[in-house]
Amino acid sequence: MQRTIEIYAQDAYRAKTETRFCPGIFFEEVYKRTDAIVCDIIEQMEIYLEDSKQHGYKAKYHGMGNNIVVFCADRGQGKTSAMQSYAAYLQNSGRAEKQFFTENSAVDRARFIVLDPIDPSSLDSGESIIRVLVSRLFLAFSKIAEKDNIPYKDEINFRKEKDNILKAFQECYENIDYLQKGRYRETDDLETLAQLGNSSELKKNLYTLVDHFLDVFLCEDGKKASYLVVQIDDADLSMGDIFKICDDIRNYFSIPNIIVMMATNYPQLELAICQRYMKQYEHIIKLQGRAGFEEECNRMAFRYLEKMLPAGHRVVLPSVDVVMNESSDLLMLSYYKKSSTRKEESYVEVFGSEIDSNTENCQCKNMQQQLIKILYMKTGIILLERSGEIHPLLPHTLRELTHFIKLLDDMEMIDQRKAFSARDNIKEDTETEKWKRNLDILKRYFLNYWCGTHLLYKQQKLMEEIDLSNRKMESVYQGIMKYIGDGVEGVEANPVTYRYIMRELVENRLKDEPILQSAIFFYYTIVLNEWFVRAIESPDQFRLIAEFVGKPLDVNMESNNKEKYNILQFDFNGGKIREYAQDELTNTLNYTWVSLFCTDVSDKIEKPIEKSTLTGVREAELRFDLFRPVLAMLDSDTGLTQGIEKRPDDNPASDSDEVKIGDGQYLSDMSHLVSVKNMIANYDIQNWIKRKVQKKIDEWQEGDERKIDKIWEEFYEIIDSWVDNVAYLGEKSILGKVCFGDNLGNSTMGDVVFLCNDNNSKEYIKEYKEHLTAIIKETIKQARQIKDSAEEEAIEVAVKQMIGGISSYSVKRNIILSMEDKKTSSQLLQRIPRINELIVIKQQFEDECNILADIKKENENREAISLKTKIEIFLKKVQGYEGMIKKI
Repeated sequence: MQRTIEIYAQDAYRAKTETRFCPGIFFEEVYKRTDAIVCDIIEQMEIYLEDSKQHGYKAKYHGMGNNIVVFCADRGQGKTSAMQSYAAYLQNSGRAEKQFFTENSAVDRARFIVLDPIDPSSLDSGESIIRVLVSRLFLAFSKIAEKDNIPYKDEINFRKEKDNILKAFQECYENIDYLQKGRYRETDDLETLAQLGNSSELKKNLYTLVDHFLDVFLCEDGKKASYLVVQIDDADLSMGDIFKICDDIRNYFSIPNIIVMMATNYPQLELAICQRYMKQYEHIIKLQGRAGFEEECNRMAFRYLEKMLPAGHRVVLPSVDVVMNESSDLLMLSYYKKSSTRKEESYVEVFGSEIDSNTENCQCKNMQQQLIKILYMKTGIILLERSGEIHPLLPHTLRELTHFIKLLDDMEMIDQRKAFSARDNIKEDTETEKWKRNLDILKRYFLNYWCGTHLLYKQQKLMEEIDLSNRKMESVYQGIMKYIGDGVEGVEANPVTYRYIMRELVENRLKDEPILQSAIFFYYTIVLNEWFVRAIESPDQFRLIAEFVGKPLDVNMESNNKEKYNILQFDFNGGKIREYAQDELTNTLNYTWVSLFCTDVSDKIEKPIEKSTLTGVREAELRFDLFRPVLAMLDSDTGLTQGIEKRPDDNPASDSDEVKIGDGQYLSDMSHLVSVKNMIANYDIQNWIKRKVQKKIDEWQEGDERKIDKIWEEFYEIIDSWVDNVAYLGEKSILGKVCFGDNLGNSTMGDVVFLCNDNNSKEYIKEYKEHLTAIIKETIKQARQIKDSAEEEAIEVAVKQMIGGISSYSVKRNIILSMEDKKTSSQLLQRIPRINELIVIKQQFEDECNILADIKKENENREAISLKTKIEIFLKKVQGYEGMIKKI
């Protein structure tokens, strides 16, 4: 069943009291479990009171049973809210929806007075929790007496009851004073006996006091059973003697008209009790040197709490992160704010109106998606869901969740496309200002709150150093190396870059500290998003961002194994492209392709290719980078629009800046820059794409489909495909359409550039030689079998079958550039000398196969030459091709 966490803006920094009890609320099972325990306590008290009337041991309270309900959870998981919410339900019975709780239960037969929670941490001065309780009762009674708010119809009866309750107060205070004074002074045996008597008398007087108190506050005709509900909040946080507090609750509050509710972190409470035993017996431990005494103290603490807080009366609260990890789609979030448009007090659910107001396909399916979406809408930062766990940067407790939602709610919505348009339109700078403010708020929250909550002190200091260094990667390197404990040797030898820090140090060296890893990744995600926003006002910063981050996809750009192809990035000589492409470079589309994907690195610095470099005689060193167009978009759109069709002027929506990037699709709303920013500035997306692309490379190196332009196109599909994981964002990535769309994707220049690289050309020739040699060897093998074993009349059929198989084998799909591609082979491959030699041999081989296949051809020596002889002549010619291929 789906659960919903309801958060109200006014409860952001305080314990929330549930306003309604209905199916589907997050603590539904908690409240039902609590109700069952309270019903059991009431029933046991009813049995006890009935039994005491017959046996007269009402004042001794033996056999009454346990009257404590304990809410157990870690810090910030909502135990105080759950306790106060159920206590409020008892105070105001009837607020739950019908059939939420069991009808006609013991709770329905009773009435309750609920006191405000008692905080044991206020008892550090030695104050008694019993005195605090009695003081609370006296304060409440004084208020009703002062206002003359007489609950009795008969004033005489009220005065009589007033005298009784004041007497009970006096007796309780005397008992408490005697007990407290006895703790701090030496006493003889008679005083000890008197003190024990006062202890027993206190319990009796406290019962009488509570009884009179309930009669005063709940007096009416046909009175039901009445109970005082005492709430003890955060018992484990008390810095005083927690054992004394627990003992007082167990000894004096176990009376048949009180129900005690406690909220505590049970393991921490158990540890506090254990430490009390350790301190009490430390002298024995030192004197006797007893091994295993700490374990014995642990067992003593366990047995003590098992008696005071039995397992059957413990309500264990669900943890937000555990629920998300186990069944993420079963948890949703609702955030309510007071309506500012209505006169009467009402609340508006924010997420429904602000987050899921777009199309149905963009709606969130769980709370994690809701948080990721609102974070993106306010800051532009994208986190990707993790399988089987909630993202470490998202809230893991109810308290964190409430604070985080309030933080995001205080931010304004941003329109990233409108902000990026400020690059050309200064009027939109208000959008960038909102964006900068939001990122600054998030950054301060992350450094001041999240890091303090989730990181160790040493890790927090490292984050402070990284923040001070920010983009000075040498300083960041030194800080991380010191943290790791390796010193700073080798700082000059290592490439101290963003990529190196993130991959080699954070991912590898800090892999045993995943929370710290996530902190560093998220910090730089914030920093890069901040940098992008600042660059809107100073466009030259976009180039610096690209240089800082490096390649957007940190994969193995060049093959370490020189027997493999270089796919994504490689260097080549500019003279070769002129030699191979010749006139093709004069074509605008081809030149645009080369200028977009290639740069001049002759001077060891990447710079755009000049047209004279391709048409002139200068022997420039060029570099192909499949992802260069992505980075080029940060500097300018000029390169992307060359040779691309613009929107027709007669179109009503005509805009001179719009260019066509696909069938009926035009680039005009800065979506391409949003796509670039999302990929480069968000580490989660960087990492996701990196893994997908690296996997694609591995598949390609071993796969059957290896046509180079198809592989490149698939890489751009991968770059854009991250949005499939976050469809609920309502965002699209169009990098593939812009950088490798229909126009550029159809260019034949990619084949030429690919083979201009020495390693690729060498590997291609080697692979095609092996491929062609394998075809010839197989042909020779089959031809020999036909000649030696086939009957004369069957040779013709066998030869045709053999030739048909050769034809199929010769177009093997795993050859990266097929000789059978007439467009490629005629225009490009034949211009490469060694490849052309292979083409000639292949053509000669195919001609011989065709001659052999044409068995019925008439010639003057037909009668003299048999079919077997023809095969022998074929074999002699074909066998020579193997040697020719080896020499190439």
